[in-house]
Amino acid sequence: ACGLPIITTNVPGCRETVEHLKNGFIVPPFSSQDIAESMLFFIENRDKISLMGEQSRFLAQSTFNSKIQSKKLLEIILS
Repeated sequence: ACGLPIITTNVPGCRETVEHLKNGFIVPPFSSQDIAESMLFFIENRDKISLMGEQSRFLAQSTFNSKIQSKKLLEIILS
C-alpha cells in the first residue's frame, strides 16, 4: 500500500501480496541467497523500484480495499 516493491517468502499471508516479477519477488522460505539476489536486482535496476512500487499500490488498492472486501463479505452472507 506504500507504493514500494515487495520481497517476500512463499508462505500463506505473504505471497498474496505479490505478483512475482510484477510488483516484487516471491522467494522460498529461509533462502537468504534468493533474498539477497532480489535485493541486488533492485540495487542494479533502480528504475524498477518505482515501476514495481506503483504495481504494489495498485494491487493493494484493488485487492485489499476495505470497501471491496466488505462488499464481497456481505454478498457471501446474503447469498
